[in-house]
Amino acid sequence: MALTVTEYAIPGTGADLALAVVADLHNRRGAETAARVLALSPDACLFVGDLFEAPPRRRRFAVGEAARCLEILAPHCALFWSRGNHDYTLPPELADTMTRLGVHRLEDDFMPFRGILLGGLTSVYYRAGHTPDLVFLDRFAAAPGYRLLLSHHPEYYDPYLRDRHFDLTVSGHAHGGQWRLFGRGVYAPGQGLFPRYTSGFYDDGHLLVSRGVKPSLLPRFGNPREILLLRLSV
Repeated sequence: MALTVTEYAIPGTGADLALAVVADLHNRRGAETAARVLALSPDACLFVGDLFEAPPRRRRFAVGEAARCLEILAPHCALFWSRGNHDYTLPPELADTMTRLGVHRLEDDFMPFRGILLGGLTSVYYRAGHTPDLVFLDRFAAAPGYRLLLSHHPEYYDPYLRDRHFDLTVSGHAHGGQWRLFGRGVYAPGQGLFPRYTSGFYDDGHLLVSRGVKPSLLPRFGNPREILLLRLSV
């Protein structure tokens, strides 16, 4: 299924920015994804987890297409990355590439970027207790300014994020629900059958879920792959 672009206008941020969002690359079609992002001329590209594939799903780290995507984009826009469940461990070769290219690794941390604050919440699927970093979340929630949080898992929204009132949380992971029937996804990892959060805006525009860019062995139905383009305005 073709890689599409879904554009959202987000007013009232205090900044004029174009932000591309890439979720769930899974080390597939890095050059294709980078080319589509470059055509949008964004100020930054935000990678919302699962940039690459890590064991145990594979015997070794699969990072070549992920690195290729970063290499193509780095000369043209700022790059930000937060961890998903498949990139729970960052292999040295990709860490070195990120450092060389100046990729901002938002690992339970936040930073200013051209008038807003960008933060990244690390996936904790492989951490005992599966509880994200609440100290970081409280610190980011208390920071003054427009706060945009990258959180790979939309299922973190209700228990951990909703009541902290971030201006916008951007997630992936659900792959759009794999098949979409009557505007709803059928299945998403972490949410099960007929998941609540799979695509688009929720909670009056405070949560935005990407369908992701990964082509799947299990065919998508009514669920095109997508890059998000967020046009922030004052």
